[in-house]
Amino acid sequence: MPATVADVMCWSSLMIRPNCEAEKALQIMVEAEAEDLAVVDENDILLGILSDYELLKAEMVGALGDLDASQLMQCHPQHLAPEQPLSDALKLFREARISRAPVVRNGRLMGLIRRQDVLRAMWHERVPAPSETTTELPVVQPPKFLRSQSYSTESLADMLQS
Repeated sequence: MPATVADVMCWSSLMIRPNCEAEKALQIMVEAEAEDLAVVDENDILLGILSDYELLKAEMVGALGDLDASQLMQCHPQHLAPEQPLSDALKLFREARISRAPVVRNGRLMGLIRRQDVLRAMWHERVPAPSETTTELPVVQPPKFLRSQSYSTESLADMLQS
């Protein structure tokens, strides 16, 4: 299995500034199909994480339109460094019961590591690499009744219904 967080992490992350309106953060999250956003300053120093859960809670009390990311984010989130062993990531995921963590170097956000990244690395470790000699795949012939003559789309649909 890869040795460090850097070997499997995603080297990009969705980032917003602390003054980003919650409504705009919601739009970014939905359009990117993300579960959270990293909140960073102008030097990409990680300040916090804004989760979909925090946006849902703000919406439930009718305050989403009145808040910005700095008011909703989790400050000082647990994080990892790129050079940390992958075992540290596994330990953090287990002990903190989280599925992803920011990766930070000198306070600056470098990317994100997810449990899925670690699982993928574990899987690739177990699956043998393709051999040097490739074997040809078998040719699959269509059923005989389709090879005997040509059919229009309508006649195929009729055949399948009967």
